Amino acid sequence: MRDEEKYNSMFEKEIFPEKEDDTPAEEENTNEVRLQEQETPEKVSVDTMGDFIDVLKMHILSSEDEEVRKVLYHHMVKLEGSLVAAGLRADDIYARKTPKGILGYYDPDGGSIAISLDLLKDFTADKKLYDTVLVHERTHKEGIMDEGLCQKFTAKKIGAVHGIYEAEQKEAMRTFDRVGIEKVFELYERDNPERLTEYYMEVEAEYLWNEKYSRAYKENIQRGMGSEEAMSFIWRDASDEMKKALENGAPRLLEKLDEGYLEKKLKKILEKSKKEE
Repeated sequence: MRDEEKYNSMFEKEIFPEKEDDTPAEEENTNEVRLQEQETPEKVSVDTMGDFIDVLKMHILSSEDEEVRKVLYHHMVKLEGSLVAAGLRADDIYARKTPKGILGYYDPDGGSIAISLDLLKDFTADKKLYDTVLVHERTHKEGIMDEGLCQKFTAKKIGAVHGIYEAEQKEAMRTFDRVGIEKVFELYERDNPERLTEYYMEVEAEYLWNEKYSRAYKENIQRGMGSEEAMSFIWRDASDEMKKALENGAPRLLEKLDEGYLEKKLKKILEKSKKEE
């Protein structure tokens, strides 16, 4: 057994006692490191990471057990190092009780980041896990709403731990394969979803027109269709294909678009592709 493991339960009540609180937890709209929307967990006596680190420091100074001091100091260094890696301040990160498996979350309404109190108390947790949680939530705060893209950015920045939003990352990469992940990070804006979406549609429309739609248009004309009718088949097919891709790779970005935006914009892009042929 590692030294840290035997301290997890011992420190639970002794070092981090929780005050009684009968106040119902308020609901928050959150983006978690796991896949589900949750209510804000109830507050505890340690309110922020800064409070938690202060408790560690206090017990490092007061303990007469050298082994205890060593474990606490090592844990404190991990947490402080992860804050540096994420570019965050300890007093700005809330420590909250969370359901099992929820490591952290970002509240877009209040603009706050929280980390699981249970994770903070886990002396066996690797520093890279703390790095991953904090950088992931900061990336949400900076505007990337979609989990797959958010975790992809996190992994690019710090080499995040595996197993977090793996399926969502694969879908995001599949959707934006021709756009390129660097361009996605450059254009993704929470308050201006059209910026990335329009660029994505232009790239995809050019590819699809060259691959199949140019031929399909000519075949429809040869069958006696008018130009507008021939294009309508292509437009519907392209709309369905791109909307499905965005639903899989960037669902929250898609939700932010005005109703009908994608279809109207795509029609103009496809007409441009036809004229440039």
